[in-house]
Amino acid sequence: MPAGYRTWLYQLNPFTRLISGMVVTALHGQPVVCAPEELNAFSAPPGATCGEYMAPFFARGGAGYLVDNATRECEYCAYSVGDQFYEALGLSFGNRWRDLGIYIAFIGSNLVILFVAVSTYWIGFRPLPLTPDDFWLLTTGLESVFELQ
Repeated sequence: MPAGYRTWLYQLNPFTRLISGMVVTALHGQPVVCAPEELNAFSAPPGATCGEYMAPFFARGGAGYLVDNATRECEYCAYSVGDQFYEALGLSFGNRWRDLGIYIAFIGSNLVILFVAVSTYWIGFRPLPLTPDDFWLLTTGLESVFELQ
């Protein structure tokens, strides 16, 4: 799909709002504990511990945490809280109610479109207006259907 369409179709898709709302609600404030295979391993420079080497990174707002600050063999986890994961995707906890509203508006607009389409169809193809006698004919027809069973 061409990039021009992809950018606005992503924003137009109601499931973008549904998924973003669910992700930010589920991950907000949740502590992250990385599995051993998810850790990034590296060695600190000679004469420095992991904590000393990474201190400037964390001081400037770097995300994640170190498993052990006192050693030279460092193991770094990229996220320390769930918010750091979804912020990189452009999602925000503050937009969760907006996203829910957009999703509900999408459902409501589809119901209105469905109602208008069905009403237009039945008004356009109904041969005569219904009278109370026509209702009696419809119900007797239904009674005969139920009697056959």
